[in-house]
Amino acid sequence: MKKIIFVLALCYSLIANSQNQTKNYYFDLGEEFLSKRDYVNALNNFDLAIKSKSFSKENQNLNYPLTNSKLYYFKGFTLFKTNRYAEALEYYNLSISSMNTKEYYWNQALQERALLKCQLNHFDSAIEDLNTIINNYNDSKANYGLQIFLKLNKPAEISRAYCLRAFAKIKINQFKAAYEDVDLALSYNHENSEAYLYGGLCMLNTGEKDKGCLKLIIAESLGNQEVNPIFEKYCTN
Repeated sequence: MKKIIFVLALCYSLIANSQNQTKNYYFDLGEEFLSKRDYVNALNNFDLAIKSKSFSKENQNLNYPLTNSKLYYFKGFTLFKTNRYAEALEYYNLSISSMNTKEYYWNQALQERALLKCQLNHFDSAIEDLNTIINNYNDSKANYGLQIFLKLNKPAEISRAYCLRAFAKIKINQFKAAYEDVDLALSYNHENSEAYLYGGLCMLNTGEKDKGCLKLIIAESLGNQEVNPIFEKYCTN
């Protein structure tokens, strides 16, 4: 009887202890599982972190304190990784709506939400997110000058934002505007194979077959894996 009481008391203690864990505790576990691509356990721990009532005492002293917006972001990101797009969008929306625009992953969250919206065929809405990112880049460049701006922001990430906006514009048949974004993407990263791919698609859709096929060849030479079926369809006859 005493053993049974002891076991029950131990179980109760473990349950109570787990309920009193901080958001940081569960977030760290979730992040560890995420790094191992164990998305089920990552999601379970991010859920527990969101439900937990408190942050750790040390949280405010961290270089990047944990916030609820960060928790929502990581849950959205993990759902995105498991192709649960509609659910992922809900958490990206929660994250971005509660996020300080100066948080270090704000641009990243917006860009990932734009990519998610493209997966859901919400191209106009994706373009709105990308406009916000690009306007932010342009404001930063105007305030700090080009050299400091490029030290604060990775050219490849800027290029990717323009490239993703070009993709979304192609999907709604805005080929001229998309090609302008392709040029801007290449101005920041001249080895962006996706930019050459999308540039080729723009030209092929506006009657410039030879130039379009040349862009596809460049994209393939840079390692792009999506070129072959497009090249076979438009450039081999």
